[in-house]
Amino acid sequence: MEHSPYETSKSRKGAAFEMWGVKEVVTAVLFSALMIVVMFVVGSVTMLGVDFSMLFMAATYVLVVAPLYMLMVMRVNRFGVTAFYACVMALVYLMFGNLWYMLPFYLVGGLAIDALFLRTAAQRAKPNRIVAAWATFSALYSLSSIIPILVNLQGYLQVRMMGEEYVNAYLKYYGNAEWIVFIVALTAFAGFLGALVGKRLMRKHFLKAGVI
Repeated sequence: MEHSPYETSKSRKGAAFEMWGVKEVVTAVLFSALMIVVMFVVGSVTMLGVDFSMLFMAATYVLVVAPLYMLMVMRVNRFGVTAFYACVMALVYLMFGNLWYMLPFYLVGGLAIDALFLRTAAQRAKPNRIVAAWATFSALYSLSSIIPILVNLQGYLQVRMMGEEYVNAYLKYYGNAEWIVFIVALTAFAGFLGALVGKRLMRKHFLKAGVI
C-alpha cells in the first residue's frame, strides 16, 4: 500500500504519544510566535473599522495563518501541538490583561482537537485531518470572544480600556446569539479555506523545497 506523499519516515514509525524533545519544543515556539505576530498584524489592519474588526478579524487571521499551522503540525509531529499553540496564545492574552480564563479554555479546547483529529502520527500525516483540526480551532478561536461576557464583562472592559464605540460594537455582536453563530460559522469556514490553501501549498511547494 502506498503512503501519502505527506508522510515522513518519522510519522510512519512514531508512537501516538511520542515524547517531545528540545527540537519539537523550539519548533513549536517559533511557529507559535510567528502566528501570533501575524495575529497582531491582522488585528492592527482590521481595527481600521470597528464593525469590520468584530465581524472579520478572526476570519481574516485564521485564513492567513492556516498554512503556518499545517506546517507546524507536520514539522513538530507530536500529540498536543494544537494545545501548545493555544496555550501560548492564552499566555499572550494574560500579558494584556487579567484574562486568566482563556488558559483553561484554550488548553481543554486544544487538547480536545488534538485527541479528535491529530492523536497519532499516522493521523498527523493526513492533510485532511489537519484541515479539520484547524477549522475546528478557528471556531474555538472566535467563540472565545464571548467568554468575557459570561465570566467578567466589567473587568474585561476595564482592563482593555476600550472606547465607547468599541464597547458598543462588542456588545452588539458578541451579546447577540445570531451574530455569534454568524461569526463562528464564518471564522470556521475561513479557517477551512485557509487550510485548503495550505494543503495545496505543501503539495506544490513545501514538498519540492524539502521542508517537510
